[in-house]
Amino acid sequence: MNLKFWGTRSSVASPGRNTLELGGNTPCLVMQKEKSPPMIFNAGTGIIEYAIRGINLKEDKEFHLFFSNFSWDLIQGFPFFIPIHIPGTDIHLYSPRPVSLMKENFTRLFDGSYSPLRDLSYLNANIHFHFIEETIQVGEFEIEPKVVHHPYRSYAYKITGGGKKTGIIYHHENTGDMINDHLVEFLTGVDILIHDAKYSESDYLANQNHGHSSMEKAIQNGIAMKAKYLFLTSYHFYYTDDYIRLYLDRYLKKNPLPNGLKLLLSSEKKSFRFS
Repeated sequence: MNLKFWGTRSSVASPGRNTLELGGNTPCLVMQKEKSPPMIFNAGTGIIEYAIRGINLKEDKEFHLFFSNFSWDLIQGFPFFIPIHIPGTDIHLYSPRPVSLMKENFTRLFDGSYSPLRDLSYLNANIHFHFIEETIQVGEFEIEPKVVHHPYRSYAYKITGGGKKTGIIYHHENTGDMINDHLVEFLTGVDILIHDAKYSESDYLANQNHGHSSMEKAIQNGIAMKAKYLFLTSYHFYYTDDYIRLYLDRYLKKNPLPNGLKLLLSSEKKSFRFS
């Protein structure tokens, strides 16, 4: 199973020399087993780069997109995702929110305000909307959602398949409340955990109730969930790569990780393979 982060920043894209390694696009994560259709989690600006460098436009004709919520940074790349404009392509969109709400949110992207496209019906691809009530099967993978702590209703996902259990958490604020307790219970024992880590702890304290976690609180959840691999992601757009690395180095010198947990930084420059 392969993981590739095509977007790692929260809120707005931040391209430039200070974000070259970890990346400057807004969230997009692609999970794929060889020769299976890709599962894409969120469609920030990273999905544009994925269409350019990550797929074969002549051969790849099926895509499955899962959304944590419909915040701007999680959907803004969708109108520029090249496969939606190619006839014969099937685009499957999934959310635990009602299909009517999904269509309403995506229709707004194509009302003529942001491009010449004035309706979803102008897209050449076949667009399929799916409501996830409890679990859904995509190939050999089972995907199950769980509500998280965010001002706008948002969801994490547990993916079982490919010999691994993976937890994907974007737009979640670990406040130590009952919602987080249920999330820990839901994802305990995952092999791979991808967790929102937007803030330093001091910046988090100045931005509480915004629906995002600090790096420290993401690590706390990784430990509580007994994950084997913890990827931090969704970094604040004004944090440089150097700042993130230095900040974590200082934190980990004072707070060593328990044995069995490996901490990784999501990066647009790397692919991660798990067997």
